[in-house]
Order: sequence, then C-alpha cells, then structure tokens
Amino acid sequence: MKYKISSICFLIILFSSYQSCFAYRANINILDSLSKVGCDNICRFISENGFSSSTLTISRHPAEQFLKNQIITSGKKHNIVFFTRDTVQKSTGCLFETLIRDFSVKYSNHKDDDDLLIREFNLNISSVLTDRAGSIKPFVFANNFRDTIPRARINEIQDNQNDFAHSEIPEPPKSVFREIIEPVVVISVAVLTVLLLFSVRSR
Repeated sequence: MKYKISSICFLIILFSSYQSCFAYRANINILDSLSKVGCDNICRFISENGFSSSTLTISRHPAEQFLKNQIITSGKKHNIVFFTRDTVQKSTGCLFETLIRDFSVKYSNHKDDDDLLIREFNLNISSVLTDRAGSIKPFVFANNFRDTIPRARINEIQDNQNDFAHSEIPEPPKSVFREIIEPVVVISVAVLTVLLLFSVRSR
C-alpha cells in the first residue's frame, strides 16, 4: 500500500515537472521582469547623484501606472522616496521626468513553421534628472526579450486586461496552395457553375 502511494506521488510530481518545463511565461510576467531591471537602474542612477528622494513624473502611456508602481517599489529597496502628482508632500530632492518610448509585446510569423510565433518584448525609457540648481542629467534604459511560442497557446500568455501586455496575432502566411491553387479552384468552380446554369437554361 505504501509502495502504491509513493508511486502515485512520484507520478504526480513527475507530471507537474513535465508541465512546468513546457509552460510559457505570460506577457505581463516578462514585462514585469524587464521593467524591474530598468527601475533598479533608475534608483541607482538617482542614488549615485546624491539624492534619497525625488518627484517622479511619467508620460501618458498604457503602462504608466504599472511602471510608476515598479519604480516606487524599487525605490523602497534602494532607500529612495518617490513623490508623484498624487501625493500632497513634494520632494526636496530632484525631479525625475520619464518618457516611455516603448513598452510593448509584438508577434510575428516564424519563417520556418506556420504553427509558431516569434514573441518580442521591447522596453525603452528616456528620462531626465533635474537637481535643485537646475542641472540636467539624462538617463536612458532599453531592454528586450525574444522567444518562440506555439500559435495554439497564444491565449495562455496574452493579457487582455492591460493594453501593453497583448498584441494583434498575425495571420499564418499563405502557402503555395492558398496563394495560387486555391484561387484557381475557386474560379474554376465558379466558371463551371455558370456553364451548368447556361446549359440547363438552353435545354
């Protein structure tokens, strides 16, 4: 009995491990990882310039709130306090203005396999740090990630709740049959149908 229970437990663990090996990370999780790296770099940049607090502004973008939360969370780890337009108290440190140039995921067809899609993430941020004396220092961060996923599993990784974490899925490229033979077949059927109609009427 103990042997059977042990065997069942082993099989369950083995099956779970097998599934996890072929699990694809959701779009939002990958964007989360990419942005965390960028936010840590932002905090280091502010700290290296001698500030422990900053007023934070971010350009209008679907990922604005997401990135803002990431920067504030990263600031706590680096002992930097961020103030936003939503907070009553304003920073006596620097002003950190951020422009989100790109924060997206895009799909493209795989050149060798119609059942696969290439998934590409791009994160591009341009910022300016202004100190109390009005001195301006630029900061740029870019990060990307690319992988290949099965077309059939696209719904598992899309995030329809966040505009920046999903994208349009391209149609599979047309094969030789669809490009050439299929139209010929359609036209031939249409011509035969017309000929049959005329032959029936003539009788």
